[in-house]
Amino acid sequence: MAENSTQDAFTFAVTLHRQGRIAEALRGYEQVLREHPDHLAANANAAALMQQAGRHEEAVSCYSKAVRLSPDNPKLKFSLGYLLLRLRRTSESLPLLEAAASLDPAIPLAAELAAYARFKLSGKEVAEFACGSESVRFRISDHNLGLDIFHVAGRFFETPELEHCRELIEPGAVIVDVGANVGNHLVYFAHFMAPSRIFPIEPHPESIRLLRENIALNRITCVDERHLGIGIGSERGRLAIEMPSQGDLVLARLAPSPSGNIEVYPLDDLGFERIDLLKIDVEGMEFDVLHGMAETLRRCRPVLMIEVRESDVARFVDAMRGHRYRLEREFVGIGYKNLFLLPEH
Repeated sequence: MAENSTQDAFTFAVTLHRQGRIAEALRGYEQVLREHPDHLAANANAAALMQQAGRHEEAVSCYSKAVRLSPDNPKLKFSLGYLLLRLRRTSESLPLLEAAASLDPAIPLAAELAAYARFKLSGKEVAEFACGSESVRFRISDHNLGLDIFHVAGRFFETPELEHCRELIEPGAVIVDVGANVGNHLVYFAHFMAPSRIFPIEPHPESIRLLRENIALNRITCVDERHLGIGIGSERGRLAIEMPSQGDLVLARLAPSPSGNIEVYPLDDLGFERIDLLKIDVEGMEFDVLHGMAETLRRCRPVLMIEVRESDVARFVDAMRGHRYRLEREFVGIGYKNLFLLPEH
């Protein structure tokens, strides 16, 4: 392939990439690499798409070549280090992540991921940190990297949102935590908001196991576990747990499946008479959950904290107006927003 045609092929692959035509773009990058295996940008771009497609070892190979071609590029070192950490090749990932953090301290989470890699290599299993006058502990697993890095770094995930909950909710509250995962929010609620009762709802067996460990590690006694093992939706039924490739427990979602083994209920069917704070994180099922909790919203009028995909925020806020709720505040995440909605009594 002549130099001009190589550049044309690469430019066309980039155009396909930007249009979201991922499979075609990847074929284009691979065509370039067959003729010019040392093409830096084609290696980097192909690696990113291979990782997205679950072709992890091929992605490692392309990222590794890109790092050799541009050894002082912190973003390439970070990308390779992050992928190796995801693949639990921790000792290989650590020097890359440390170098990325040193070369460019502005790379998001590079220092935290390096600290996590050091933590795992040390053989530790429980992260402990001080928050105010409280000592907090979390079990660190191999399946929740995007959340565990915050605990290893000595802080809660979504601390601003948690502090806002504390501002809005009085002591003695009843809190329902839909999508409790391993208990990041629950542990904060119990330690710093003095609730009378917390009802976690979580369907994933591994998340439930870790949640119970974290409840015990933090000596929390206000938790009612009767709704662990179920999901919340628009109607009764059975769904299956779906995990993204190389994804975290915190990204698990419920999806239709003929062999689904998770029982799903509308929140209304659980019969709560009092809820002061209703926290919901259900990975794209927000409208399903909303359709099954109209009576609960009418009866209990809780403060609502809910994660909503960014593209759905306006529609969700509009739907909540029909339940006489107003948007009080929003916190921006990556591809989502955490919304706080207050009842209009």
